[in-house]
Parts: sequence; structure tokens; C-alpha cells
Amino acid sequence: MARGPFREGSAGQFVVRIRKLDTPMTTPEHRPQLRIRALFAWMLVGIPATWLLWQYRWVCDDAFISFRYSQHLAEGLGLRYNPGDSPVEGYSNFLWVVLLAALKVIGASIPVAAQCLSAASSLVLLWLVVKRVAWNTPGPVWQLVLAPLVLVTLPPFAVWSTSGLATMPMVCAVFAVWGLLLGDSRCCRWRLAAVVSALGVLLRADALLFLGLVHAGAFLAGSLAQQVELRRGALRSGLVTLGAFGAQTLFRTLYHGDWLPNTARVKVGVSSMTLERGLNYDVEFLLSYIAIPVMMLVALVLPGRMPRAQRLTAWSVVAATFAYGIYIGGDFMAMGRMLILALPFITVLFASSLARLCDLRARPLGIALAGLIALFCVMSSIGAGGGAYLVPEGLRARFHFRWNTPKYVSEDVQWQNMVERGLAWQRLGKALKHRTKPGESLVIGTIGGVGFYSGLHIHDTFGLTNRAGDAAKVRRKRRSPGHDRHVPIDHFLLKKPTYVGAELVPPDQRDYLLLPHLRPGHELAPLIDIRFFPLKNDERLLRLARWTGN
Repeated sequence: MARGPFREGSAGQFVVRIRKLDTPMTTPEHRPQLRIRALFAWMLVGIPATWLLWQYRWVCDDAFISFRYSQHLAEGLGLRYNPGDSPVEGYSNFLWVVLLAALKVIGASIPVAAQCLSAASSLVLLWLVVKRVAWNTPGPVWQLVLAPLVLVTLPPFAVWSTSGLATMPMVCAVFAVWGLLLGDSRCCRWRLAAVVSALGVLLRADALLFLGLVHAGAFLAGSLAQQVELRRGALRSGLVTLGAFGAQTLFRTLYHGDWLPNTARVKVGVSSMTLERGLNYDVEFLLSYIAIPVMMLVALVLPGRMPRAQRLTAWSVVAATFAYGIYIGGDFMAMGRMLILALPFITVLFASSLARLCDLRARPLGIALAGLIALFCVMSSIGAGGGAYLVPEGLRARFHFRWNTPKYVSEDVQWQNMVERGLAWQRLGKALKHRTKPGESLVIGTIGGVGFYSGLHIHDTFGLTNRAGDAAKVRRKRRSPGHDRHVPIDHFLLKKPTYVGAELVPPDQRDYLLLPHLRPGHELAPLIDIRFFPLKNDERLLRLARWTGN
């Protein structure tokens, strides 16, 4: 058996060029050269990535829930959605809320700061992906660019890079820990991994699941390979991660009065209905962005030269991400927010397979095939961003999972709807700020932009920011993900709210009322208080449904 950089099979078998992990290209003296190649490739991919981030820039309405917590924390009111109420953890991103509050204290705009931090996290993630591809692919720069270019042209990557949520920072943290623990056979950088992992756990409550999987994979790899440093490093980093999680759980219990985030209590519930919806969620995502299953298939059929421990752990994270999407019953938001974590891992697996294609004996054919596969993935992703999906709508509609709407809506249309509705709710919040009085309260379900900009005391009909464990009821009918539970309006009437509904409507639609619990035939018949609120170049009526009961 040859002991050089290539290994030969037995007689009669095909000879496949497989470069070992410890080739001269990964020795310390070659690492500066690798970093230069990776930096150049990152700059090339970063140009279209930055342009796409700008084109897809937006702020998700749900992000404004965390923004309101951050604003109140910066103002000295504590981690409360409604000042004066007992604290309820209606967010799932503790560190994100605290960080935005700190930036608010020094004068930053919370929505702008959140967008910038999220976009910066995406570019850092892209750098980590390109660097990992360079470490495993000792080829020319153009070869390093192929797989990352597919990643940045996927619309979900750009959409969730500027949403204002902690999605991308958390993904960046998990991927970074994977690279720090398993990226170098000579050195396990467990101290830095421990710090990043602890931050990741604090960024999102569910990050512990994936960080635990990465640590378990690293520990198992160190045990099987008898690498004491890796085994001990994974164990130590894992203990630090558990310590951070334990500290936050203790804080949550003492401050919020519950060991579990209220978001989990309200939104997560396992049943045959939610599992069916979650499965549809995964499948519809893969059918919408066909480049993702293509990359996965190529990586499975032709595994590349990535070290086995990295490869198996990466596949474990990918599988766990899609399993988690099924477990939680999917997500109503566009473009697979809960599945984004799988994308950087799929990318490095795919890049490793492309490198193996380019290194076949029939090199010109391998290079052409690798280029064609990457080009197909890029073009299909760009087309999906414009609503041109390769999979027919009829097939995608079979896996419709937003059951609150009878008609299937594609992911690009759903994202456009979310953008428009988010802006409308922000305008409604600003209108309420100008036409209501301090201390007044409102019952409403869209509590993001409305709550952040209005400053009203908000009663959430979905129970996210209320102590609504006893009042929240499970909807038996098929609903959109995350909306299975609701709080009946009667629960809030006992609190004597000022308003039980609000909306902005065109002046010629005075008889139009959105809120179903205020329509004729339902349990309420409140007085309708209409106030004019002229917007710039767009006049609207601010319609307030005032509660007049005793």
C-alpha cells in the first residue's frame, strides 16, 4: 500500500486519488497560503452575497417582539414585554435581546443594529464555510468558489441574513464550534470552541440540541481514533456549554418563574397532526429549492476527501435539523427559517464531492461535470428567488403546510406577503402611538411591529408574552405552524382592555373590519371608534374597536 498522498486499491479495482488529511497542503507551513486562497475566494463569493443581502433586506415582524424586550431592558424596565406585568419569556434569544439593549444604551437604533449584526454574522459564516472548503480542497481558487456560490444564491440564505432575528448568529456559532473541534487533526481548539458554544446556547434556546450533537460527534471521534486531546477537548467544551445552559435556566426560573421559555410552551406541541405538518414543511422546502437535495445527493453518492469525523458529524447535524423541523411541526415563516442550519454543512459536504470530481483520472470530464452541477444549482436557486421553480406547483402544493390558508402559496410569495404585512403592522403601531394615550391597552395577535412602535400595553391573543399557560387553548382544527394555541378573547376582557381591535384601512372602506371576533354574530358587539391618521402619500383610517363592557 502506498504511503504517499495517494492510496491505491487492489488489483482490478479502479484507482481513485484520495488525498489524506495530513497532506503537505495542510501542514503548518502551507496554512498561510491556504488562508490567502480562502480569503480571495471569500471576497469573490462575498460580492454576489452582499448584493443579494441588500436585495432581500427586510425585518421580520416577529423580531420586533425581541426588540421591545431590548428597548425596555435598555430603559431600565427589565426583561418585560409589558412594563408593570410579571416578566414572561416571550423571546427565545436571550443574548440577542441583551446585546441589542446594550447597543440601544449607546444610541443605536435597535432594528438597524439587528439587521447589521445579522448580516455581519452571515458574512462571517460565509468566511468559515469558504475556509473549511479551502482546508479540504487543495485546488485552484475557482474550485473553492463553486459550492459557496450555490449557498449564497439560495434565497433562504439571503432572506434570513437581514431579518433582525438571531437565526444567522446561532447558525454561525454552531458551524464555528464544529470547525474548532473537528477542523484540525493536530489541534482541538476547545477553549475557543467553549466560548463560542456558550454564546450559541445563550443566543437561542434550541441551539443546545445541535451544539450537543457536535460535541458528541467530536467526543466519539476522539475516542474511536484514540485522540486524547480531541476527546478531552470535546468533553471540556461540552461541560462549559452545559454550564452556560444551566446558568441561563437558573436565571429563567428565578426571573421569569419558569424553567422553560414561554415560546416553547405556546408554540411547541407534538401530535400526529403537527408531525404531518412538519414533514410537509421539510419536503416542500426541498422541492422549492431543488439545489439543496441535489447537493445532498451528490455528497451521498460521491463522498469527498473530507475527514470521516467531520463528514459524519456534519451529516448528523443536517439530519437533526430536518428532524427538528418535523418535531416542531414546521414554521409558518417563508423559506425554511428552521432549516437554515443545515445549509452550511451541506455546502462543505457538497464542496468535498466536487473536489473529488475535479480530481478524477479523467480530469477534464470531472471538471466539466462539477461545473455543470454547480451551475445547475446556482441557476435553479436564482430562478426560485424569482418565482420560477423547477418542481411544478402542483407537486409542491401536495405538501402544503400553512393550513390556515386553503390555497397553497409558494415561498417567494409568502416572503413578499410577510414583508408587506410587516410594514403594515409597523405603520399601524406608529398610528396607534399618535392617536392613543399612555397606559391604554390593546388586545391583538400581531404583537411585533404594533407593540414596538405603539408603546401600548398589549394583550397577546396567541399567549406568547402573557402568563397564558392556563388560558391558552389548543386549536383542534388544522392551523398554520406556531399558531396551534390561542387565548380566548374572554380571558382578556376580565382585564378591562381599552381596545379589543385596531386596523388601518383606506377611507373608502369604512365598513371593513379584519378582526374575526369583532364581526357580527360573535360574542362581542363593541363600539367602533374611527380616527383619521394621514400617512405620507397614503391616507388611512385608524379604526379602533373600544371595549365598552364593565
